[in-house]
Amino acid sequence: MGKYGKWIGGGLGWAVAGPIGALLGFVVGTVIDKSSSTDSKPAATTGYRGSTTAGSFITSLLILVAAVMKVDGKI
Repeated sequence: MGKYGKWIGGGLGWAVAGPIGALLGFVVGTVIDKSSSTDSKPAATTGYRGSTTAGSFITSLLILVAAVMKVDGKI
């Protein structure tokens, strides 16, 4: 995808779910761009990796979406 993944993701997200979908698509596209980048510089290692797991971001995102839906009155 190169450098256009975030924009393609944002466009597809907008087409499917409007502005919120565009934001989520942009974020997903950015993650895909960064993971497929071969010319990126290695990150500086400090020895601290944090205490997150592979599903932490998705879990946090689902909790945030549920809270917004509850405030919005859709639940």
